[in-house]
Amino acid sequence: MKPKYIAILVLLLLAAGVVFWYEKIHQPKPQVFAPKEQQPAAQSLGAQVYEQQQNPVQGQIPSSNPFDNSSNPISNTYKNPFQ
Repeated sequence: MKPKYIAILVLLLLAAGVVFWYEKIHQPKPQVFAPKEQQPAAQSLGAQVYEQQQNPVQGQIPSSNPFDNSSNPISNTYKNPFQ
């Protein structure tokens, strides 16, 4: 009984190999298309909005560096007695 199963398994593997080989040989080749000519791109809506935008602040941004100004309200309140 065991040799019968082995023979069936071998035949199935051979059939799978033949099917794989046949599909690989008869596979359609990919088509290669010629590149299209570049047309000048029309301005999109995003490009139009970007060109029309304006900066409402125009350089009037306050300093964001916390070390530039000494605005610590607790600095003169407490003195360590052990220093």
